[in-house]
Amino acid sequence: MNEKTDDTLPEGLVEWNPQQRLRSVDPLVARYSRGFLRSRPERWFPGMGTQWMPLSHALGLEMDIVEVKPSMTPPAGGTAVFVGSVDDEPLGVYIDEDSLAPLLETVVPGAGSSARRIVLEYLCRRLLGSLAISWSGPESTVVRFESEMSGDAVRPVGAVKLSINVNGIPATLWLGLGKLLLDRLDGLWRRQVQSTTRKEDAEVETAPVKIEVASLAVPPSKLSDYTRSGEVIDLETALSDHVALCSGSSHIVSARLCVVGDRFGVESLPTLDNRTVVPAGMTRLSFEFGEISLDEITTGEMAQDGSVTETNIRVGNRVRLAIDGQEVGQGVLHVFEGRFAVAVA
Repeated sequence: MNEKTDDTLPEGLVEWNPQQRLRSVDPLVARYSRGFLRSRPERWFPGMGTQWMPLSHALGLEMDIVEVKPSMTPPAGGTAVFVGSVDDEPLGVYIDEDSLAPLLETVVPGAGSSARRIVLEYLCRRLLGSLAISWSGPESTVVRFESEMSGDAVRPVGAVKLSINVNGIPATLWLGLGKLLLDRLDGLWRRQVQSTTRKEDAEVETAPVKIEVASLAVPPSKLSDYTRSGEVIDLETALSDHVALCSGSSHIVSARLCVVGDRFGVESLPTLDNRTVVPAGMTRLSFEFGEISLDEITTGEMAQDGSVTETNIRVGNRVRLAIDGQEVGQGVLHVFEGRFAVAVA
């Protein structure tokens, strides 16, 4: 399809629509995706599980923490809500409605509703106490159970999901986090990531990075044909949301293209350079959505699989044709028989 077809486009050629083809990411999720959402909260509370061993032995229970997962989906209600505080900011303790009855029946079988409420409050108090004792972060933290505070005082923006097993019975608890606590954990994780990716007190440098949808190896003598207005170029790349982030001739990270508001975003994938290999005597012709400027701090955070970085590139289907980073033309991205194609403007 690398030949001009009169004044009409080939049959079956359809403009690529990013709003339909790409995943939409909430700007708040993108904001915390390189920090809080990539964090491992259990690392800040080492030994927390062992603090429950005396109680589990006394009650003849086997308790296991199955999963600890950060989330930007605040807990939706819950049958039981207790309130604590971390350095005076409210923290909500939610128990999944489907988990509550089986959990209490396992811990205190046959107990009445009043007794169950007392036991449930004790377990929540013990949970907050365990968090306070096992906290290993760089800053001292005061954690309290707020018996007089209403659940309405908690305005969770994010949450940490705790999945546990008690005698084989699964249960789910949520710790609802307000914005101040969320920002604190987000910053803590980012600083930990940065400490492993850059030298202390080193000057932060930035570099231009291209977002490449595809590239072709083209004979130098044919470049003028590929950049001629009206030309339709088969990019020989299967339709997908995968792109490559490149700086100069270097591949930085593979990513999934997504939509964040009215801008493109890139979600990092395991780094794999799957760009076209350019044989000797050939020229790489790249098809790019645009260029962003990244510093080494952001690049280090992007090394985490699943992190999302919002770009300054407006969502659209126009791409630029480039050789060695220099723009040589523009075009509109299309879909043809399950592959990408570009109609040169």
